[in-house]
Amino acid sequence: MKKNVVLAILFTLLSIMEGKTQVGMPTNSPLQDAVLDLNTTGTENTNKGLLLPRVVLLSTDNPSPLTAHTAGMFVYNTNTLGSGDTKVTEGIYYNDGSRWYSLNSPDQAWLTSGNANTNAATNFIGTTDNNDFVTILYGAEKNRVTADGKLLVGTTDVPTGGSTAKLILNKSTSGALQLQDGTENLNYILTSDANGVGSWQMPTSKMNVATLSSTGVNIPITSLNTWYYTKSSITLPPGKWLITVHMLLSRSGTPAFANTDEFLWTNATFSNSSTTMAPTTDILTSGNLMGAALYPNAKNGLMNDNLIIQNSGTVNKTYYFIVKMTGRNLTGSGLSKFGGGWPEDYIWYKNIP
Repeated sequence: MKKNVVLAILFTLLSIMEGKTQVGMPTNSPLQDAVLDLNTTGTENTNKGLLLPRVVLLSTDNPSPLTAHTAGMFVYNTNTLGSGDTKVTEGIYYNDGSRWYSLNSPDQAWLTSGNANTNAATNFIGTTDNNDFVTILYGAEKNRVTADGKLLVGTTDVPTGGSTAKLILNKSTSGALQLQDGTENLNYILTSDANGVGSWQMPTSKMNVATLSSTGVNIPITSLNTWYYTKSSITLPPGKWLITVHMLLSRSGTPAFANTDEFLWTNATFSNSSTTMAPTTDILTSGNLMGAALYPNAKNGLMNDNLIIQNSGTVNKTYYFIVKMTGRNLTGSGLSKFGGGWPEDYIWYKNIP
C-alpha cells in the first residue's frame, strides 16, 4: 500500500512537470522565470526557510567534500580552517567553478569597514578592462586614473601638453599644489637630486641677507687670540652656501688713530656653537678663516671676505659668527661693536651648486 502511494505522488509530479517547466512550493503557481519558486500563500510558509546542505569545507580552493568545483553550487559550511586567501569560516558559500566564495564576508567585495587577508595580486580597487577608473564624491567626479596610468585631479581630460605626464592637477585658481616635507620655506623652489628625489631649495640666484646683532661685540687689546661671539649668526638649509662677510673694524679708545708702528689683525669665521668656539668643519674653502687689518695711522679698517659652507644634514643648521684679534704695538682699547654694530656691516649668503 505504501509503495503504491509513493508511485502515485511521483506520477502526479511528473504529470505537472510535463505540462509546466516551473515548480512552485507549497502551491504550484511559480514565477514564470523561476525553475523553483518557494512561494507563500496566505499564512503558509511565512515562518519557514530554505535549509542548505551542511558540509565541511577545507579551503576556498579545494572542492572537498564535493568531487569538483561546480559553478552555481551553494552550501552551508560548518568549518573554520586555514589562513590568508584560502581560509574558510562558518557560513554560506557559493562556487564559481574554480573556488568557493563566502557570502558572510564576500571575498569579491571591497568592504567599507576595511578588509583583511587580502592578496595584492587578486584583491584591488579598480577595473579589469581597459577603461578609466573614476572616483566620485557627492555626485561629482573628483579624480580619475586613465587607462594608460595618468592620475587626473580636477579634470576629466588630459590638457594640451600633458600627453606624457603621469600627474595632472587642474584648478582655475592658484594654490592647487601643496608639498610639505620639512624643507619648504618662503620663496623656495622645488628641485631634485640625481635620483629624482625632490626637495625645496633656496633659488641659487637669490642673495640672502642675514639678520645681525645691533650691538656686535667689543674686543679688548688685553685679550688677544681669544675667540669672541659677535651675537650674529646665520641659519642655512641643507646644501652648499657661499658666505660673504662685510664688517667695519673701528678702533676705540685713545689715541684716536693707530700709531705709525702699530698693526692690528682680525680673524673671523663661523662656529657650530656660540660658547665652545672654533671654526666649523662644514667650511669647504681651504682656509677656514677670514681676515682684515687695521693699518698704522688708521682709525678704521674693513673686512670683506668669503667662505663656502656645506650643510650636509637634512635640516636647517645655525652657524655662529666669531672673531679674534692679534697685532703688535697696540694702543687704545681695542675694536668697538664688531659683527653688526655698524651700518656698513652685512653678511650675505647664497646657495651654489
